[in-house]
Amino acid sequence: MSSIFISFCFAKTVSGTDNFINGTALYRVAINNDQLSELTFKGYTGNPDSLVIPFEKNAIVLMVGRYVYEDKEYLSLVQATPVLSPDPNYIPTSNDLPLSLPLLIYSAMPVSGSYLSDSNSGRESFMLARRLYNGITSTKNIPSKVIVSYRNENKRYDAVKNNLQKTVLSVVGRLKVSSNNIPHIIASEIEWTYLSEGQSPSTCDKSNSHSREDLDLHLDNDVSPINLMDILSQIQNKTASTTSTPPNVNSALPSSNAHHTPQTSVGK
Repeated sequence: MSSIFISFCFAKTVSGTDNFINGTALYRVAINNDQLSELTFKGYTGNPDSLVIPFEKNAIVLMVGRYVYEDKEYLSLVQATPVLSPDPNYIPTSNDLPLSLPLLIYSAMPVSGSYLSDSNSGRESFMLARRLYNGITSTKNIPSKVIVSYRNENKRYDAVKNNLQKTVLSVVGRLKVSSNNIPHIIASEIEWTYLSEGQSPSTCDKSNSHSREDLDLHLDNDVSPINLMDILSQIQNKTASTTSTPPNVNSALPSSNAHHTPQTSVGK
């Protein structure tokens, strides 16, 4: 699975049968205000091995599932655990959601030429792209792209920056959907695996190349924004030079086939 969502959610609507449960749910997108985002979910409960525990409308539920953005947010539940209230007569509201932000784990190959650095905010970013399956609408091969924003403290991610076109990346961090409907991950941890000999990043769909509008990204209020438009020309120049002069793969690869970053705690 390449796009996993984890968050406490408020069950806004719930329906289903003995075999499945579906509906809509709300989750927090910020700590310092009451802004909520809505997703459509579905999970199967008829299988004895299912981790989806049935729940009712107005429940607070820890939801884990396969996430995809296709005109709106969808979540195919892998696990659902209702949070029980100490007062059985109390009916929760969305205000009872814990002060916890959504987590997204996403694995894909980087988009060529998408690396950007903003010295003002101290953040770096790149775009990941792949195709996903929507288990709720049964739609296959949905183009998916995610902007990853991170701090390269102590240059711990220099290897990522220098070898973007030779790696498959797995990123974990806070999910934030921008105003132009492109999901962001404000990364807490990045892991990467180098492509084996003979593999090529060309397997990424070239139609996912970013446009000028795609790069007009701001991470709002509680996260320092990355002013991508100011350095778009640098990206275009770099993309052109990368296309004309392929990197020396052998000199850049380490002796081991995979590299993993040290374990750190996930920040809010």
